Amino acid sequence: MLHCVWLMLKAKAVLEGRACSWLPAPKPPAMSLSPCPIYHVLYLPSLLQVLEMSPERESCLRHRLELLPRDISRLKNLTLLYMDSNNLKAIPAEIGSLRRLERLTLSNNRLSSLPPEMAALQRLRSLHLANNALAELPAPLCQLRGLTFLDLSDNKIHSIPSGIRHLEKLETLLLLFNSLESLPEDICVLRNLHTLWLGNNCLRALPASFGDPPEVTEVELMLCKSSAQEKCVSGGKVW
Repeated sequence: MLHCVWLMLKAKAVLEGRACSWLPAPKPPAMSLSPCPIYHVLYLPSLLQVLEMSPERESCLRHRLELLPRDISRLKNLTLLYMDSNNLKAIPAEIGSLRRLERLTLSNNRLSSLPPEMAALQRLRSLHLANNALAELPAPLCQLRGLTFLDLSDNKIHSIPSGIRHLEKLETLLLLFNSLESLPEDICVLRNLHTLWLGNNCLRALPASFGDPPEVTEVELMLCKSSAQEKCVSGGKVW
């Protein structure tokens, strides 16, 4: 049986749908299969752990994926899935079947929502969703209690739900270039949070308890008052 733990697919071959009639000898831990459409991934061993489908990484920006096949759910042992810089407008509910997933990159797509099934990804540690079309922080994200890194920069998010308090292990939260006008008090209970970026929003005030816990050592934000004035917060103090 082919022992494959890392697969890199070139987007050009994927979109052209060229058949893959054979698989080269494996060279773990990294492996490149090209040309080979994504549907042929479904016939790879269940041992596959890393799937790379980012045209940006392969310098093939003219060839981007429009959808993620529902049968991605067959790759039960995936731990890393790179899908950034495509043209994805939706993620199938079957993503919730990837229970071993630890890192998911979906930045630079066209996502306006996420399926509720993503809440099942309890091993997820790092989630990248920058530069999409999200108008709010998707509810399923507040159930991913294992998250330590969350990037939601460059979206259209106007508010943060109180459920953010459930992300108790969160260490880094990036919310630059959104439409935030306020922050919930709940964000102040994230005891492990040490990096919080809020620049290029329109925050008019900070929570009363902002700066607690003192572990927050790197915060960048912009407060909107009579005129926009960029300020930085370090160790809980604005300067």
